[in-house]
Amino acid sequence: MTKIERTALRVAAVGAVLLLAGCGGSGVTAGAGAASSGCGCGSSTQVTAASDPVDYYTNVLVPGYNSYHDELYGDTYTGATAMANTTTMPTTGTATYTGYAVINGNYDNAVTTQPNIVAAGTAELSADFGNGSLSGSATNFVGGPFGPPDPKTGIRRPTTKVQYYAGTVTVSNGCIGTANGCSNVTQPYQVSANYKGTLTGGGNTVAVSGQALGDFKGTSAQGVTLLTNTGTVTLNGAKVDGGVQIYAKQ
Repeated sequence: MTKIERTALRVAAVGAVLLLAGCGGSGVTAGAGAASSGCGCGSSTQVTAASDPVDYYTNVLVPGYNSYHDELYGDTYTGATAMANTTTMPTTGTATYTGYAVINGNYDNAVTTQPNIVAAGTAELSADFGNGSLSGSATNFVGGPFGPPDPKTGIRRPTTKVQYYAGTVTVSNGCIGTANGCSNVTQPYQVSANYKGTLTGGGNTVAVSGQALGDFKGTSAQGVTLLTNTGTVTLNGAKVDGGVQIYAKQ
């Protein structure tokens, strides 16, 4: 999980500016940041570049991601403490969780010969505690490829304008808790699920697939996390090291 560990990537924004022009594809909703950040078709927005590509997109275009991540997963850089794991899981009823997803592909690797991709979007998950199942999807992704860190400044700059990606990452075969015989689950509050999807935008194709593991959070399972355990990310057919993260709340 080192490559997609969000805590290691909290870096303050720095100097350079990218001009974003021309929204296309499936833009994120106003609640996820596109409209509220001033991005609309026929308009342009200046976005401050950062040495952390995740912050580059989430701070401006999908700002809710950072608060959900910090609340549910914690962040040593900001001092945020993760919400406690659920000690007594519901055994009946259903719940809907909404939140945010990030696809990370090789973004913290300085190897210049390998491609990089970061895309952030919105997510919705449905849990059925009666039968111990979880399913859902993530969509409205915005992001793009990044170049390697500048050797002098450490800044990672996009290699294209920000792209709005069409497509959906589907979460399926989710299994909640040890009582249901879930794969790789060792605690009642843990969950495993498969994910798969293809995103297209700006001439790029991003494909992801794999298995994610996560935890239910809070005294009444009001939050849930899913992070890649094993999986693959490809950018235009080239495999990159990375995975998917989802943070959502009722």
